[in-house]
Amino acid sequence: MADDIRDVTGTDEGKPQYADIQCRTPSLVILLAIKNDARLKTRLRELWNFSAMTPEKVRELGTSVLVSSPLDEATDMMNHEIDAAVEALGEYANHEAGRALVHWARSLARGMALRGAA
Repeated sequence: MADDIRDVTGTDEGKPQYADIQCRTPSLVILLAIKNDARLKTRLRELWNFSAMTPEKVRELGTSVLVSSPLDEATDMMNHEIDAAVEALGEYANHEAGRALVHWARSLARGMALRGAA
């Protein structure tokens, strides 16, 4: 989920922004964006049906996905999954390695929230 958010926000080092659109990967953020926007869904389908996509078209559609505000919903879903994973750790979450894992997951979520707000 974090990878999907970072793709759209352009904060994934070493990966160009909107790579999921370019590679025709229906990421979580893309699915959330088109869920309530039939026009965006049609535009995405049309773009993906062409064998070659220009960088301009990818950027145009990526920007449309980004401004459709799926980031809050994707971030909420990610946080919910992190909470469920921490709960599933049970007693292990209190051990040193478990605390490190929980800290990493929470830091990742905070980083996504900050990037989404920027």
